[in-house]
Amino acid sequence: MRLILPFLFFFSSGLGAQVLPRALPSGTPAPRGATTAAPTNRDTVHAREQQATIDTIFRSYRTYINRNATLKRLLTKLSVAETALVKAPVPTVAPVASVIVGPPTVTIPMGAFATVSWELRTAAGVDAYPPPRVVTWTTENAAVATWANPTAGDGRIRSAGVGVTKLWVTSEGKTAGVTVTVTAPLPPDTTPPIILPPITLDTGAVWKIAGPYLSSTDQKAMGGPFVEYDAQFARYDTLHWPSMITAWTPDAYNYYDRGVSYYVRGEQTKNPVYRFRGDSVTRDFRKRYIEANNYAIASWEGFVEGLAIHSLLTGDTASRKAVGKMGDYYQWFFNATAPDERIAAYTLRAFVVANQIKAPSVGIGAPMGLPPAGDWPTVARAAFNKIILRQRADGGWPGGPCGGMDHPFTAGLLMDAMIRYYENFEKDARVITSVKKTADYLWANDWLLASNAFKYIGGTCEGEGGPGPAPILNPLIVNGYAWLFKVTGDSTYRTRAIAMYKGAVDSGEAGNSNPKMFNQLFSSSYRGVYWLRK
Repeated sequence: MRLILPFLFFFSSGLGAQVLPRALPSGTPAPRGATTAAPTNRDTVHAREQQATIDTIFRSYRTYINRNATLKRLLTKLSVAETALVKAPVPTVAPVASVIVGPPTVTIPMGAFATVSWELRTAAGVDAYPPPRVVTWTTENAAVATWANPTAGDGRIRSAGVGVTKLWVTSEGKTAGVTVTVTAPLPPDTTPPIILPPITLDTGAVWKIAGPYLSSTDQKAMGGPFVEYDAQFARYDTLHWPSMITAWTPDAYNYYDRGVSYYVRGEQTKNPVYRFRGDSVTRDFRKRYIEANNYAIASWEGFVEGLAIHSLLTGDTASRKAVGKMGDYYQWFFNATAPDERIAAYTLRAFVVANQIKAPSVGIGAPMGLPPAGDWPTVARAAFNKIILRQRADGGWPGGPCGGMDHPFTAGLLMDAMIRYYENFEKDARVITSVKKTADYLWANDWLLASNAFKYIGGTCEGEGGPGPAPILNPLIVNGYAWLFKVTGDSTYRTRAIAMYKGAVDSGEAGNSNPKMFNQLFSSSYRGVYWLRK
């Protein structure tokens, strides 16, 4: 009925209040009382125009009546289909039987962070988080400690004031908690940074852990985007350095291991200023973040290469010890949770680097109470075997957010970690196969040609982001392609890698005030430049 109302309205309002009958047949007598004056020519024209208007309206009316009948038939079919859908069996989803949070107790100084792992399990012991569940994050006393980012569900705890409180994770009526003790803040670090006289850098130490790399001169000689790539280091570091350490916490400004970038740049340019900066940020990261949190770091901040180089260049045993304890931490975290590709990458790198510098594995004491990881070669092989089995047949990886969406940069980090495993520990042929499958899959599914960038994520994921271009993350992915050119000789991978460097430097995002953007460009991509030489 709603469909014909516009025409009825037009009929009544467009012609006024009069009712216009159809024309009378010729010879029909006029109704009683009607005037029979002969019509003028003007009256005849007007009558014809009115009749034409009426005919048009009725034709439109009949058309919409017919359409309305078609619509009714479609709605009937839709109702039948909807009824069938409602009657279709709905797959049953096992309820959450338990919530697991670990470690059960955490002690942190005021102003620091800690991270705990958490899982939802069904009665069969299966991970119950996918499909998505409703998870709530609560605290008994927010004045002592709170969940830092409950919408992301990353398990990170923020300290607020001295005291003891309990933080809870709840889903479907099942709850588990962690007892958090916040102690007095640590006194400020007044120890002056290590200052060494200008000396020839220890090429062996930097190359052993972070290499390979080209000199700045050879890097620029590559031409194309590499001229601008080389120039952006000094240009943007000059903006960051004066206030970086005071304006940002060490886990923020050292994200992706800026210390390594400095050590390598010192080698590339033979400028001792970069050696000093590498020592300063690495030592600060260790003291004010890793040691301050008793090695209970956020699982996505396992930056061990800078610490390893620092220990070899300076003889600082605390940095060597930190590498070992981070390896102990990842041995526990990797096996106690279902880690994504980024955490798998940091786990593998921690074991390889710990083995390279023979870091001690002695465990982590109270309150975490983690046992020693054990023999580094043994745990490295075990981790690699576990990781490689997770890769899908099509080359993708299942650990992305929102049910396993593609997450190109985390897959890129894992490719880089596998390459380090192959180059610095054991030449397992499965690495070449896996890296090639990953690189081919990402290019086919996530590369945005018009933007010279990979998608940030495969689709729209609430709380994580969307599939838009993220060129500044190209450098975290590029090493896989450059290395494949080196080991296979296939120039396709070289062409793709160069496009990735171009997208990153053209974006200019490394000049962002957030040091993390700079670190994404320079923390490891120098290795890819080396492998792209012809």
